Amino acid sequence: MNSITRPPATRRQHVSWLLASAGFCAACTTSIAQVVLDFEGVPAAFNYDGPGFNLDGYYAGETGGPTFGPQATILEVGGSLNPVLYPPSSGIGVLWGEGLDLELAFTTGLAQNVSLSYRSIADVFVFAYDPSDVLLGFTSGPASLGTDPEGFLAVSAAGFDIARVLIAGPPGAFLVDDVTYAAVPEPGHVALLASLGLAAFAGWRRRS
Repeated sequence: MNSITRPPATRRQHVSWLLASAGFCAACTTSIAQVVLDFEGVPAAFNYDGPGFNLDGYYAGETGGPTFGPQATILEVGGSLNPVLYPPSSGIGVLWGEGLDLELAFTTGLAQNVSLSYRSIADVFVFAYDPSDVLLGFTSGPASLGTDPEGFLAVSAAGFDIARVLIAGPPGAFLVDDVTYAAVPEPGHVALLASLGLAAFAGWRRRS
């Protein structure tokens, strides 16, 4: 019996696959959100006015469901913030922990990177952890007050693996502003899109 030679894919099939690939990449792009938390316009109920205040889930509606704690609160110029020693990175509001380290947890999705500006009387450290609380990486920066250049720190992971970030510094003597991160709406969303893309490619290979 003569062997059957599979015909090469036609130009139309190649174009179809390229269009499908473009659509898949666009879906990946639109599923990833770049979020900036600038701590502006936060209701007065979350501004520091004594012990026990906590910003907690105020931003939980953002992609990734970010929550802050423990005792994370807002300081503002014209209120409890001294802008001469601790000038904000932008606007008038900053994030502060009342004598404790700050924790940022992603409750509805995972992040690939997290960056922030800070002011501090001593070194500040940022640690990133995965959902199993395994340390993914850390970074640190020196003191930054008054007219010093503002401190800036960033941590990242190979994929969307960051579930929690710990920001550690001198108790009550550092603050954070303009927290920025890239996240997916829910865990595994990018992995699902990747699976769909591979399935589409496999289907194209069979058809061609």
